[in-house]
Amino acid sequence: MDGGDIQLLSISQLLVGSSMSAVHNTDTGEGGNMQEMVAYCGLVCTECPAYEATKKDDNEARAKVAQQWSKQFQHNFKAEDINCAGCLAVGDVQFSYCSMCEIRKCGSDREISNCAYCAEYPCGKLSDFLAKVPDARTKLDAIRNRQKG
Repeated sequence: MDGGDIQLLSISQLLVGSSMSAVHNTDTGEGGNMQEMVAYCGLVCTECPAYEATKKDDNEARAKVAQQWSKQFQHNFKAEDINCAGCLAVGDVQFSYCSMCEIRKCGSDREISNCAYCAEYPCGKLSDFLAKVPDARTKLDAIRNRQKG
């Protein structure tokens, strides 16, 4: 497994548990709604501990995430590596893998909010990822079904 695979797994595994914006309102089940940012691939950026630490500018949280990810994925993350404003943020800080993610590049080039809005959904590239992260497929399918409404 190369470094790109490690980073892909770390992001997808940790998120499963938005220029252009794929911000969706989600019923919290407690009479309220929360906004969630859904990445091109269907991961929910707003549930990511790196996103949360960045938004709160919380260095302790960054250090904790770096320690957890380093141990879990046998990759040396430092607290300063844990900065991300979300996959869809334009001109803002993103986790290192975002700059090389082919799904993100494709969605951005097509100027779509996320892959649920693509006429080719699900393409082969996305299907490979979704096979590893079924919660992302569930999220994109739900967005696509609401779109057809």
